[in-house]
Amino acid sequence: MLDYKNIIIMRYALGLSFKQLAEEFHASKSRVNDFIRAFEKCEKLSYPLLEGITNYAIDELVYGHAPGSNSRSADYEQPNYEWVFQQMTERSVQTHLISAALEEKSLYKKEGNLLCKSLNAFTNK
Repeated sequence: MLDYKNIIIMRYALGLSFKQLAEEFHASKSRVNDFIRAFEKCEKLSYPLLEGITNYAIDELVYGHAPGSNSRSADYEQPNYEWVFQQMTERSVQTHLISAALEEKSLYKKEGNLLCKSLNAFTNK
């Protein structure tokens, strides 16, 4: 988790840029930028911060959920990974998927195409 509290203080009190903040906190510039933009949109929180506020509280106020909690809807149905794995390990399914993808992009019909040669070698095993 980013050190939200210190990022906010350094951004608004010291005027550090997103690049400087990213370097200071060993994070990507886009991650820092995304957080600052979300913080600025947050109506429940502003600078100066409330005394004693924690990074967890900042995270919950800015993003709307506690850090580490699953924010996905309970209605979301998980894929059947066992079935997917079984399908992907069957050679006939792999061949069918590769053939369909190549036909769609018209790569399968091109003579001498490296991908076509690889597919033929794969399917003729």
